[in-house]
Amino acid sequence: MTSTMTCTEPPRGTSFLDPKRDLARRDCLLLAATELFVARDRHDRSERRLFGELALNLLPDTPVGDRRRIACLLARTPDAPPEVLNALAADPDPLVAYPVLLHAAVLPEDTLLAVAERGPDSLRRALSRRPELPESVLERLAARGDEAAVRLLIAHGRPLLPVPALAALCARPEIMAVIGPELAGRALLPSDLLIAHYPTLDAANRQRAIAAAELRALADRARQGGTRAPQPAFKPALLQRIVAAALTGGRASFARQIAYALGLSAGLAARVTVDASGEPLVVCLKALGLAPASVATVVVRIVGRTLSIEQLRALLAFHDALSPAAALVLVGRWRVLEGGQAATPERHAPLHQETRLQASRSGSEAPAPARKDVDRERQAS
Repeated sequence: MTSTMTCTEPPRGTSFLDPKRDLARRDCLLLAATELFVARDRHDRSERRLFGELALNLLPDTPVGDRRRIACLLARTPDAPPEVLNALAADPDPLVAYPVLLHAAVLPEDTLLAVAERGPDSLRRALSRRPELPESVLERLAARGDEAAVRLLIAHGRPLLPVPALAALCARPEIMAVIGPELAGRALLPSDLLIAHYPTLDAANRQRAIAAAELRALADRARQGGTRAPQPAFKPALLQRIVAAALTGGRASFARQIAYALGLSAGLAARVTVDASGEPLVVCLKALGLAPASVATVVVRIVGRTLSIEQLRALLAFHDALSPAAALVLVGRWRVLEGGQAATPERHAPLHQETRLQASRSGSEAPAPARKDVDRERQAS
């Protein structure tokens, strides 16, 4: 829900000064000085400097109620000293920071970044409503903001979010579940992000990711001279162990086997096995090159308890329709993303390298190797 924080400016002039205020008290002085400052439309450089020095000196001793009033008064005042606005924006009380974050024309990037990191969400929403934000702040808001803050970020009036911010959104399945269809409808996610973040996307963006992977596979094949599309080349013994792990070892054992076979991290392999839709699992099985009968067996054992017969049939139809080359593209991009490399077209591994990686997997029993062992094996291939 959007925030209800508001502040009302007092009328201009001196009549709103409280005659009963004890200006001899240090904790009352700043609010009175601020009221006098905003009562005038213009100030010279010396007046702004003097007020700024006074405000920074008195703010630590000013009660929170007065600080809230001061923030409302100064947030839209063009002559307000930037250093005072920055101090108010960084105030630990959200009702002090809110009007300044919402209305102040210029604030330092490090202040905005700190607010986006620590919150609360009411302040993140105020930041999201600002017309211009540095890319670092957009990325942090995409990674930390609640649904309302994210919706403000992707409002139609804002330019397209930078790729790091979109990637941060894609990595949050709870957010993608509610805003993903809007992103898909407006085609806001580039193909590289769709392919790399497939396991955490919503249904609409997953369909776009599959289409992007199929097109990428065709483009890679064309660049290689139109040779036969790469096919999975795992040894039968390894595939048999994967099926056996699904039948007898449970999800944890199965996850270890596919992590080793496909070079995935343990965390990603585990997420694949618990995804309620079963779609990332089917992509992995297609990349492994399991026979259709074995695919049906594994799907039923790993995700069959939570799916209806119609959903299981749809999964098997998805497996039939997905090309091996597209599955290899998807899994290859997941591996790059998990390895911490940027998901960009320039770093996309050619599909024949993916095939050589698969062919290098031995048929001997082995636990899931460490990340550096997988990389060494990939380089040796």
